[in-house]
Amino acid sequence: GTLAQIPQAIGSWRGEDVPVSDAVIVASQVDDHIYRRYRSAETAGELTLFVGGGARPRDLMPHRPEVCYPSAGWVWQRAIPLTLETPPNGSLACRLIEFQRGGLSSERAVVLNYYLVDGACLADVDELRTKAALGGAAVRQVVQVQISARPATGTDSQIIRRMLEQFAISSFPGIHRATVGEATEPISPSGK
Repeated sequence: GTLAQIPQAIGSWRGEDVPVSDAVIVASQVDDHIYRRYRSAETAGELTLFVGGGARPRDLMPHRPEVCYPSAGWVWQRAIPLTLETPPNGSLACRLIEFQRGGLSSERAVVLNYYLVDGACLADVDELRTKAALGGAAVRQVVQVQISARPATGTDSQIIRRMLEQFAISSFPGIHRATVGEATEPISPSGK
């Protein structure tokens, strides 16, 4: 698939593909995907990138962080809408979603999520539903991007947030190029 064209080297980050079982791919109903673990020697940070795409919005809508993480035992904590500035004059609409898994050794997961629908950035599934409701011909390609981190206990939330935001900004041109062509600037849902 074309998603394999997403760079494995993004700034100081170096990625390696992580195998995904056939059962997970069938369940997620994507036509193409990548799942990579990225590490930065500069910051000692680690995160994962999942990009899945297809032509049917209805197939991607059920597979979003708010559904999949709780079904795996995570408890939703909060969601923060974000607009990240991308050079030179673009912006990337997305959401930062935080989860926790309890017990004595409590774990956290933080996910930055967005969709590209025919090149337009959409922050959440409600915007995707609205676009899909216009009819099948209205949507040619849907791509979901999830950038996630599982910070160690005690790690400052702002540090994790900045790491995910910076990776989202840095990775966007390669993701956009692999999914919709040479243009690297995000397109707002209104087409501007």
